[in-house]
Amino acid sequence: MCLLILLFIFSPVLSTQETAQPGALYVIVIVVPTVIMAIQKGLIQSRTINIFAILLFVEALLSSAVSEMASTRPGTYMKYLMLILFFISVNSVVLTHGQLKFSLKAYLGLSIVLSVLILLSVVFGYPHTASDYYQGRYSIGITGLYKNPNYLVSFYNISFFVICYILATVKMKVRKKVVLYLLLIMFIVSSFFTGTRAALLVEFLIILSMAIVLARKHNLYRVIPLVVIAVIVLIHYSEGINDIVSAFLGNREAFGDEGRTRAWNLAIQYIKESPILGCGHNSWYSIHGSSYLEWLHNVFLELFLDQGLIGFVLFLCIMITGYKKTNKDDRLFLLLFLLFSSMPMYFQNGLYEVHFWRYIIINRLLMNISSSYGGGINEFFRSAFGDKYAHQRIVK
Repeated sequence: MCLLILLFIFSPVLSTQETAQPGALYVIVIVVPTVIMAIQKGLIQSRTINIFAILLFVEALLSSAVSEMASTRPGTYMKYLMLILFFISVNSVVLTHGQLKFSLKAYLGLSIVLSVLILLSVVFGYPHTASDYYQGRYSIGITGLYKNPNYLVSFYNISFFVICYILATVKMKVRKKVVLYLLLIMFIVSSFFTGTRAALLVEFLIILSMAIVLARKHNLYRVIPLVVIAVIVLIHYSEGINDIVSAFLGNREAFGDEGRTRAWNLAIQYIKESPILGCGHNSWYSIHGSSYLEWLHNVFLELFLDQGLIGFVLFLCIMITGYKKTNKDDRLFLLLFLLFSSMPMYFQNGLYEVHFWRYIIINRLLMNISSSYGGGINEFFRSAFGDKYAHQRIVK
């Protein structure tokens, strides 16, 4: 089960599509064995959050049934259903302490591999593609796979967030700290070469959020290294960050804002026409003919467009259900993670892709750790990276 979870989370790396997203068949191959195993072991439970997830898919079918703009391709519906079933299966599984540590370290390890591949592509001269759109940007071209760098960076930025939190809250040997700081720098340098400005902005905000965590705990001396890194990011990439803030991350025209803002404005017009149920599953394909962009480049706007207010509220219920049961000391961390790990979704696609659901699944895993693990997330990270004698009991 743990290996299947890891394969699913990291499937964008294995995909052969340029957008770094697996096709419906690939998702089915990963999801079906997981769901079957969960059913056989009696793991599927009628939890409130699982009911919300099922209702989200039901609402997608309902909105599609009454809309002429909904997708008619059965593969997209099947993929959406598979992703929701996988989420339910993962959310129903209680992982042991060892499995949780393995999952965390495996995710960090594969994030490092991605970052190294990006840097090797730079060193040996393998740009992302020959397209003018990606001129001067790098991905993992050295492998012969030309993945969209935006998705790759959002993948390891979750590891970036976790490492910052560990450095801010976990006591450890100086040698371990040096290694983690070097990893942060490596992730930032990789982001520079991918040309993904949103990623640099996210990394800068993550570091500032960790400074807030440290200030609350009165460990101000730990802020200094993180602030130094943040200042380097700000100075080195001030022009790109300024473009993001001033132009709200436009599409192209030298990364101008015309494409995305036009697409978003068009989507908002259609949302106003059907605000409650939405325009139906994957409706942007029927709409974008009069727009500059083939993709909407905003997952949350896409959700509102396709499934309306009802679907959006169901999604919010999925994200916040169980928050009150989490460890009180973890709630600031969870809120910050929810905020910063979701930021790429405001500028990327993926409502019906692994990319988006990976973010949801990881958020739920962290909430489950906080509510069931003795000592919460901080204690779990301490046992994985810091004091080896930390509490290692799962409280059921």
